[in-house]
Amino acid sequence: MDQDLCYCGERAVRGEGLLRNTMSCPACGSEWEITHCWNCGEQIDGRFSSTCRSCSWYLCAKCGAHEPDCTHTIKASLKNAAHYQGTFI
Repeated sequence: MDQDLCYCGERAVRGEGLLRNTMSCPACGSEWEITHCWNCGEQIDGRFSSTCRSCSWYLCAKCGAHEPDCTHTIKASLKNAAHYQGTFI
């Protein structure tokens, strides 16, 4: 899905300054974050990404990375990471 396209079908706008990773839809008011993995650089779309229950960072579907100092071990293998997208692990 296009990172600028909202579920409602309208184009979202990117925030400015410190909010530059936040997308907002002027039509319906939805907001989501677009960022990237610190480890492999893969784009992370907050609408479709899981978060770590311990550190609350998004999990990368490609490499499984989240906050570097988090002690929580993600039990899903990298092979199954895509299966967990959109769930809270």
